Amino acid sequence: MGLRHPPLTVQQILAWADDHHAQTGSWPITTTGPVLANPKETWRNVDIALRIGLRKLPGGSSLANLLATERGVRNVQDLPRLTKRQIVGWARSHHQRTERWPTVKAGPVIDAPGVTWSAIAAAKRKPLQALRPIRVRAVKSVAPPGRGSRWEK
Repeated sequence: MGLRHPPLTVQQILAWADDHHAQTGSWPITTTGPVLANPKETWRNVDIALRIGLRKLPGGSSLANLLATERGVRNVQDLPRLTKRQIVGWARSHHQRTERWPTVKAGPVIDAPGVTWSAIAAAKRKPLQALRPIRVRAVKSVAPPGRGSRWEK
């Protein structure tokens, strides 16, 4: 006879996640390991149950999706597509604040929490990663004439 795991509820999972966040300052992910409030349970098992509908859960979700929906946690696997207009706007805003055009070393994009200039540049080089396919070359178009952008390097 196989090992039986007790049923789970979304409320229980969220309580465990809230507890984890309160203790560590970060939200759990599937590779975090044991659930702090219940060491016999792992976040990977919780994620699998959410995905395929085990332990009386409906399925079709994931730990990342649940935390994004219920707690506003950024899900890096489901980021919105960035547009040329957004990036150009952020670059202009950066320039207004700093009197410099952003480079890959400029750090976080102040107007877009969780986004960095290096991640935008990486999306240009590796379109299936980082921030999804975007054309970062657009940022060059906001630089003053004759003062090209470092994005082309």
